[in-house]
Amino acid sequence: MDGVICLSANNTREQLKELFSVLDLKYDPELFLARCSYCNRELEECQREQAYGKVPDYVWNTAQEFFKCPACGKIYWQGTHVSRMYEHIKDWLNINVTTKRRN
Repeated sequence: MDGVICLSANNTREQLKELFSVLDLKYDPELFLARCSYCNRELEECQREQAYGKVPDYVWNTAQEFFKCPACGKIYWQGTHVSRMYEHIKDWLNINVTTKRRN
């Protein structure tokens, strides 16, 4: 059947590797985590002042760079969760990526 891929792996890591292999997918590490986790829109740079009151005080006091979803308004910053996600991506795809996001 056209347009259907049956993955044989049972865990996410192996499924991802299988999918990249079967479809001969290419990836751009600079685009990892560049989309909203809720509505999948591409994130835009956000003036730091626009994040005030919309992020926890600790984040406001420690983060210098913020990103905003133009659709749902969710604010993002590069905290420890971003570093952890990059570690998962590096492990899953067996690649080297940095935590700097391009926008």
